[in-house]
Order: sequence, then C-alpha cells, then structure tokens
Amino acid sequence: MSRVNVLSSKGTPKASEAPTKPHFITADEIRAELQRILASGIFATADRMKRFLRFVVDETLAGRGDDLNESSLGIEVYDRDETFDPRVDSIVRVDAGRLRSKLREFYESEGASSRIRIEIPKGSYKPLFKMSKKTDSGASAKRRTRTGPAGRTIAVLPFADLSPQRDQEYFGDGIAEELMFALSRVPKLRVVSQTSVFAFKGKGMDVRDIGRQLDVESIMEGSVRKAGQKLRITTRLSDVGTGFQLWSEVFNCDLRDVFSVQETIARSVAEALRVAGSGEKPIEFPKPLECNVKAYNHYLIGRAFWNKQTEPGFRTAVTHFENCLAEDASYAKAYLGMADCYRKLEFWGLMSPSDALPQAKAAAGKALQLESSLIEAKVPLAAIMAVNEWNWAQADAMFQEILRSLPDYAPAHQAYAMMCLLPLARFEEAIEQIQTALQLDPLALLTNFHVGGAFYFAGRYHEAIEQFRKTLELDPCYHLAHMGLAIAFGQEGMFDEAIATLHKAKTLAGEIMPIRGALGNIYARAGKTNEAEAVLQELFQMEGARYVSPLDFALVYAGLGRTGEVFEHLAKAAADHCGRLAWTMVDPRFEGIRSDQRFTELKKRIHPEPSKS
Repeated sequence: MSRVNVLSSKGTPKASEAPTKPHFITADEIRAELQRILASGIFATADRMKRFLRFVVDETLAGRGDDLNESSLGIEVYDRDETFDPRVDSIVRVDAGRLRSKLREFYESEGASSRIRIEIPKGSYKPLFKMSKKTDSGASAKRRTRTGPAGRTIAVLPFADLSPQRDQEYFGDGIAEELMFALSRVPKLRVVSQTSVFAFKGKGMDVRDIGRQLDVESIMEGSVRKAGQKLRITTRLSDVGTGFQLWSEVFNCDLRDVFSVQETIARSVAEALRVAGSGEKPIEFPKPLECNVKAYNHYLIGRAFWNKQTEPGFRTAVTHFENCLAEDASYAKAYLGMADCYRKLEFWGLMSPSDALPQAKAAAGKALQLESSLIEAKVPLAAIMAVNEWNWAQADAMFQEILRSLPDYAPAHQAYAMMCLLPLARFEEAIEQIQTALQLDPLALLTNFHVGGAFYFAGRYHEAIEQFRKTLELDPCYHLAHMGLAIAFGQEGMFDEAIATLHKAKTLAGEIMPIRGALGNIYARAGKTNEAEAVLQELFQMEGARYVSPLDFALVYAGLGRTGEVFEHLAKAAADHCGRLAWTMVDPRFEGIRSDQRFTELKKRIHPEPSKS
C-alpha cells in the first residue's frame, strides 16, 4: 500500500527539540478524506469546487502535483481550450480562493474531528496533506460543548392559502417572509432567502427534495386561512434528512394578533432546532406590536408587487407602501420597500435620478430612524453612495459594516459586488461576492443574472453566456437574462443571435430602457445603420413622454462611432448622477473610446478616490 509523507500541523521542530518521527498516511486514507469532504453539506452544491479539489488531489497522489498551474487547471477542470490565457481569464485564481474558504469552513464544522487535513496553500495549487494536532479533537469537542451546536440551516416555504375564496395567496407569502426575517435574527441560524424558496411555490415537491436542492437541514411549511378578522395558521417543521416532523402547531387568533403569533412561531422553531446552545442567553426577539390590520395588508400586497421586479410592479408596490404608511406612519419596513423601489427604478433608467434618489434616501433614512436594527435599510443607502454619489471609500466601508452584522444577507453581498466592487474594476472580488450571494440564494433570478453580468464586465464572455443560459433554465421568460445573453453574444461577434435575443427581451420586458440602447448598439455594430437610427428616433420620441437615460442614447451612438454625441450624453448622465454610468466606465462596449482624453477626465470625476487594489 502506498504511503504519502505528510506535514504535521505542529510544524518543523526547533533545534533544541528532539526530532519527531515523521508522520505517514496512506493514499487510500487521503482519498477517503477527499470523499468525506466531497460528500459534506458544505460542498453539496459546489460541483465545480468538487471537480477542482478532486483533480488537484489525484494529480498530487500520482506524483504530478508540482506541475499544477493555472493553465493546466483551466484546461482540465474548466474545459478551456489550448488558447486559454490565465492573464485574461482569472477563473482558476478566483475559484482557488473560494475552494480554500470552503476547506476552512469544512474543518471548522463537519470535519473538525478529522485525523488528517487537506489544504491548498495560498500561491500554490498543490494540496498539502497534514496530520491534525492530537489535542485538536478534544479541544474541538470542548469548544462544541461550551458553545452548543454549529450553525443550522432552514428554509421557510410560502404558506398555502386555505381561505374560503382562495384570494389570500399574498398573505400566506407575507407570513413566510415575516418569519424568514425574524429567524434571520437568530444567531447560528442561516435562513435561505425568499427568492430561492419561492421558486418551489406551487410545485408540490416533497420537503426532502426541496431541502436537498436548497442544501438545508430543516424545512418549515404551513398554511393560512383568513376569514374576515379571524386567522387560522398551521405550521410544521421537518427534518430534511429523515422527513420526520420536528414540531407542529395550529394557531387560531384575531388578525390584530398576527405579529404575536409570528414571534411565537419563530421562537418555537429556534427552540425546536436548539439553535441556542447550553449556557447561552435565551434568544431575544423584538417585542411584538399590535397589528394595524389595514397597514399590514397594504404592506403585504406591496411586497407581492415588489417581488415581480418589473416597472409596473415597483410602481404599484410604492402605492401600497404609501397606503401602509398612511395607516401607520411608524411602519419601518414599508419605508425600506419604498427605498428599494425608487433606487431600482432609477438604476434601470425608468425614473430620473433627480426624482428617484431623494425619495430613496429619505425613505431608507426614515426606516433606520424608526427601527435602528433594520440593517437592511443601509443597503440602498450604500448603493446610492457608490454609483450615484461616487463616494466609493465610504460606500465600501458601509457595505462591510452591513456584512459584519448580516453575513448571510444575500442582497448585501449582491449589492456590494455589483454597485461597489464592479465599477471599481475589482472584478475578482466582485465575482467572489456575487457568487457568495448565489450560494446564499441559489435560485434568485436577479442574482443569477448578476453573476453573468460580473463575468461579462470582467471580459469572460464564454462564462457569461453559460451563466445567462443557466438563468434562463430557471425562467425562460426572464427579460434581464435575455438582455445579458444578447450583450455577451455581441462581444463574441454573434450579431444575428444578439439581435434575435434582444427582440425576445424587449417583448418580455416592456419599458426597460437599457434593452433599447443595447439593441441600437448591436444594430450599429452589425452594420445595420438604418435600424440603429430607427432606435435613436424611438428613444427621442419616448423622451417627450417620459424619462429616458442619456446612457441609452450613448450606447447607440457608441455603436455608430459618433464619438462627439457619445460624450455629450455621457456628460448629461454625469450631471444627472445616473447610477448605470459607473458600469459604463468598465463596460466593454465603450472600449473604443477609453483612450480618449474626455473619457479619462470623466473617469477621474467618477472615481475621485484611488481604487483599492
């Protein structure tokens, strides 16, 4: 049986110490440890990480570890061809960093008692096989005894509507969202984000199958029956591994007591999962307030429209949030909803910055004033601080503060990646953050789209196309994924495919302006000048009736090579502080004007502070 000389975690003996006997482990033991890692919950959905780790371990055991490098890994693990250039495509470096983090996470949790450890030192792709310290398992056990079990994971499914008229679907969704919010405040409990969970809505799948797809240990589901002012809420908590029911309860109450019931459910779930370890203080939840029924109803309807992530959805959501606040001016989450709606309406060119940004900032500030623990309200403020106000250092610090408080809050990782890191051309960090958001919320359409967008801006068009196609597998009608796919096609010179895909996106999207600008840009680059000019005329006509971002004109002019008009509209966008202008600074479609002195001056204006390396 072959043996491998491994490193003891104690390191090299000092000169004054007696030399220790070398430690040996067999190749079979290393392979067994590899299988334990690959079968762990931490690696359950990380197929690429599994392939990476298996390859470098197998190569090292075969005596070829010293030959591992970015080029060989790009070809063997990521199926790149012989022209793969790691200086242009940083996929191997980025994923190596993620793999190191996952290995650390494994040995801090499921693999804490392992006799050996597989590590990949920074700056190398050759794994090391280390003996764990003899005292480590005992110390780890003591730590676990003192602090209780490691973090737990749970998904809260939308509550089924059992009301007489079957017209309370939004109410069942709202109950689930409120419980997610409450449980996200519980230490050591990771709650899957709403967008991924709601992807299973109405599919009638077994909770064990859903749990495995979401990589969680527990599933909470239930139903709601609302008749007049009376509520009947049923809940049950199930173990994904066994399918056994851990806890269940039925609550009959008046509608005004719904907040108290939600707090009771959240507390009962936390206790059923034993998230709080022995010797720790009891979990503290905010004292439930009496429910203003009309306000709560408007808030839930607003959330239902917000979830659509479309222009009509955002505008209708704002109306319901305003109605909620007219009934109860202290409803902090309604202000947060308004802030997010206004910010996104501005960013996608659906509302002028001068109209949207003051309202977004005021609403987010009011949410924090009313409820200082509502850290989520800092996300729109940090995003605006970055892409609209160009205060990059302060925005970066705020995002990091948010992530320290809410490390499992996927929208914060997403916004940090796309609104702060990406515009600063910190592509590897942006990709790492957006992939973290995807791990936390794997079925969220916008997050999946943004992963593809990050690859696109980094110049990794093949990966962008692959990711946009994956997103469309989740929802074939998702307009943003069609738009992203078309733009990436354009960078690959696939103009016919790009045009057809953009027409599909335009049909699905309605009034999302960037699709028109992208279409005009592609028409021009494909030599279809008349069609590009027609898009310009369409934009001018629309400008008479509604706001149209100068950036959409700039895109068409860039395709036509009319540099003077490009800079005229970029200057307008800068004067308006359009959010997407920050992306324009790193957008490959503007590559042809980056050497122009006017572009350099504009970039200095947008990035007045030195970018972090």
